[in-house]
Amino acid sequence: KKLRKKMNWKKFYKELKNLENKYKIKLIATKEDFNIKETKRIEKPINKGEVLNAKLLAAGWYKDQSITSYKNRAITIINQKFILNKIIKIKIIDDSNNIYLAKKI
Repeated sequence: KKLRKKMNWKKFYKELKNLENKYKIKLIATKEDFNIKETKRIEKPINKGEVLNAKLLAAGWYKDQSITSYKNRAITIINQKFILNKIIKIKIIDDSNNIYLAKKI
């Protein structure tokens, strides 16, 4: 079976628009369709590069992943086997959109 070339997003949405016009049906969802409203971002109490002492509270979704909490935020720790209440030193390696990722140091 021959595979087609990948389509970029601009081309994809243009094709969806053509299909909408052809079949008179809405295919492209907007923020308004789901009543999504822009709001202020919540404060980021933790920054990338910050070093913390963390108590392991739960296992993560994946093997060798643990969850801790700091300043009312959950932090996912990668490459760390979960042992309840174990205290380790961690470094925040990503803080995008108030989603925190850390590694043991």
